[in-house]
Amino acid sequence: MTAFFQKESATQFTIVPYRGGAPAIQDLVAGQIDLFFNPSDALPLVRAGSLKAYAVTGDTHLAVAPDIPTFSEMGLPAVSYLGWYGLFAPRGTPKDIIGKLNAAAVEALADPAVQSRLIDLGMEIFPRDQQTPEALDALVKTGAKKCGRSSRSSGSGRSDESACGPSKARVWRDVVVGLVPAISIILLRA
Repeated sequence: MTAFFQKESATQFTIVPYRGGAPAIQDLVAGQIDLFFNPSDALPLVRAGSLKAYAVTGDTHLAVAPDIPTFSEMGLPAVSYLGWYGLFAPRGTPKDIIGKLNAAAVEALADPAVQSRLIDLGMEIFPRDQQTPEALDALVKTGAKKCGRSSRSSGSGRSDESACGPSKARVWRDVVVGLVPAISIILLRA
């Protein structure tokens, strides 16, 4: 996503690989790096004034932070990517087991306590009609195509969808349910 943003925004900066979000956030707050794409779980640091949110990568505003613009609103409509969490099962899992797992996940996502916690983390739940194995499978395929194109055209040298999506999709082929979209935010040091 970072290399794609760099290409689309015609900016130049060094991309620094990190072993996770926490060390990158620490370096961003400390002024060691200038920007970082991160899921919306960093919103508490934005609210506290430690970080600045530049834009969200989704096509819509975050419900918990409607004041953060989308990249489209910032003049970069191509910089649109919806991250998400999903539940997968090993290839060959019987359909009735997939159905039971899907029903349990959908039931959990309907729980007000679960919904409240996910909203607190800056996540939004997929609408009920998108909480199906078929919808998640389509999401995986669409994301893999988009990210494959993005990573190849960015010059990052990465040709697989792991540049901005789950590379496990090839291993864990039977899908259960897309749980929640996780829109990323480009964060800047305050």
